[in-house]
Amino acid sequence: MNKQIKILHLEDSTEDAELIRYELKKAKLNVDIKLVDSRHEFLKGIREFNPDVVISDHNLASFNSIEAFHLLKGISIDIPFIVVTGSLPQESGLNFIRDGANDYVLKSHVERLPCSIERAMLQREILLERKKAEILNMELMRANEEIEVKRNDILSGIHYASRILDAMLPGATKLQELVPSSFILNKPKEIIGGDFYFFTEVKDGFVFALADCTGHGVPGALISMIGYHILNDIVVNKKVTIPGDILNRLNLGIRMSLHQTNTDSMIRDGMDISVCFVNTTENTIEYAGANHSLYYLTCGRMFEIRGDKHSIGGHAMDLKCKFATHRISYAQGDRIYVSSDGYSDQFGGPFEKRIMKKQFSALLSGMKDIAINDQHAVLENHLNEWKGDLEQTDDVLVIGMEL
Repeated sequence: MNKQIKILHLEDSTEDAELIRYELKKAKLNVDIKLVDSRHEFLKGIREFNPDVVISDHNLASFNSIEAFHLLKGISIDIPFIVVTGSLPQESGLNFIRDGANDYVLKSHVERLPCSIERAMLQREILLERKKAEILNMELMRANEEIEVKRNDILSGIHYASRILDAMLPGATKLQELVPSSFILNKPKEIIGGDFYFFTEVKDGFVFALADCTGHGVPGALISMIGYHILNDIVVNKKVTIPGDILNRLNLGIRMSLHQTNTDSMIRDGMDISVCFVNTTENTIEYAGANHSLYYLTCGRMFEIRGDKHSIGGHAMDLKCKFATHRISYAQGDRIYVSSDGYSDQFGGPFEKRIMKKQFSALLSGMKDIAINDQHAVLENHLNEWKGDLEQTDDVLVIGMEL
């Protein structure tokens, strides 16, 4: 062994001490030996010499290895202890080892001592590494417990925020009071989502909207709450019902709320959105979209009315963009659908590809013989089968109604 081994040797015979020193050097062990022969010197040597190994004669004039061993263990120091003695019954030696000593070596076979010391040093190293691992494991357990507590606190906050958001949204029951034949498929990617919907009764009909905010989870939900309250102010308080005007005002409101009215703004968050005004007096639909489409099923055929290729919010340079309002007539039994891109962007299928808008439109058209109130389950089952074991890509929100 190249590393120097500090040995505290409890021995009152100088001849035996020299013999042991000779054997250790003969074995080419790099040792520094401190010889002591009393209880006082033994304790002082433990404190000041800081040995790696203790070797002890069994019987001294006023002290013996049993006392030395129990003194060492009494101060909880994990130092290997080897008894080196002229005579010791085998049973007594085994009892020593059972009590925690590393070995006992007879002076008549002192040539065993170098190997015994090396083995004891290896055992000590293994023990120290094990204790380090145990300490590290305990620290990791404490860290994991702290992380779990913080995680639970965060999840509790997110669940609470989700309940607030759910309370803010009017709910599918409210929509069915306005339009009995309707559904809302709302599947956030996480506990709380960045998609939201809005609807309210107005003069001559009702206005509804579906928005897909930047991101998902908590960041998306924060944008959702801002967007919902601005939208509510525009439609309910200011009585604006023309969809293009609603989006123009919403765009300005979002940009002002997020300070996006100057080119220095680093915030690029916003939303894509569909807004419809269904005039039940004139049987017309007015629609405006920001990167969204309205799917309109009439006479068994599906049509797509595309919105403008602008988002709500984002770059300050887009501040002057305006949103157009599209107007169509509808007949009783016609159906309309709006959706965020979460459904069409979901990966899955046999080749783990996106559903895509064309297939989504075909899926809606293929449900023409299925009652609108039952289509929620059909769409959800198809999405789950397509997704399989893959992770949900984004928040999913689809609204459908029969007029």
